[in-house]
Amino acid sequence: MNTAVAPSRLFNLHTYGVLKASGPDVTRLLQGQLTCDVEKISPTQSRLGAHCNPQGRIISLFWLYRSKDAYYLLMPHDHVPVALAALKKYAIFYKATLADVSDNYLINGYAGSIKTIASFNDLMCINMPSSPLRHIIFGPAEAIKTHLAFLSSQAEPASANAWKCLDIADHLPAIYPETTAKLLPHEINLPALQAVSFEKGCYTGQEIIARMHYKGKLKNHLYHAELISQDPPKPGATIYYQHQNDIKPCGIIVDSCLKDYNHCSVLIVTDESNAKNNHLFLDHNHHHYFVIQD
Repeated sequence: MNTAVAPSRLFNLHTYGVLKASGPDVTRLLQGQLTCDVEKISPTQSRLGAHCNPQGRIISLFWLYRSKDAYYLLMPHDHVPVALAALKKYAIFYKATLADVSDNYLINGYAGSIKTIASFNDLMCINMPSSPLRHIIFGPAEAIKTHLAFLSSQAEPASANAWKCLDIADHLPAIYPETTAKLLPHEINLPALQAVSFEKGCYTGQEIIARMHYKGKLKNHLYHAELISQDPPKPGATIYYQHQNDIKPCGIIVDSCLKDYNHCSVLIVTDESNAKNNHLFLDHNHHHYFVIQD
């Protein structure tokens, strides 16, 4: 029997950014805006959360972490300005400060034992719910660079694309500027990922989200698919199917990565009947077909 232990890996997540929220009223501000229960967030209990518009559509999606009196929202780097602008509309009514601190923080993914990093001061850690051996580690660049140098000497280097492939295989979605306000939490499986609380009080979009959960019939679902291509499709790109002689749109790309030389791994949103019964493709020329994995 093969008992070899997989080597640890350190992923350079330069594609991530950080929004910092602090101030005396910051918990009240976020609790009234985010889908998750902010009061349950702690240094040992981070969670995926979303900020939605009044129509219940997702503006931003992030990993939420708390350290001392501040919250940190980790998301794609180019989406931080979108998230910041949306939350600032409500922050003016609270004693709270919101700031993009991405340039001052280092963010890495770590695949390995939590014991290796548990004793590192100043290193904040988000544990991935899909795997006990996957963690996002981050902190102020000057404070944690020594810790990262040690990990680099112990772990194999890996890319942000490789980390994204792991996320996609685990059905962990992301929201980008191209997909902001286009998707509902249920369409990308956020309740199952514990990113939506149905026990906390009201928050923006809550009425629509709760109605979908308790009374609605969800049409569109999240699927993991593969695509033969050397170029990962962009988030927000339209998916099509052919109905008789007509080509019709039936969904969108949520996220994608290059799995190997000419295969892409993607998350898509489409309805169940199309996922099961139709050949889905990316362009009108039918050159790029999707193969649904799960």
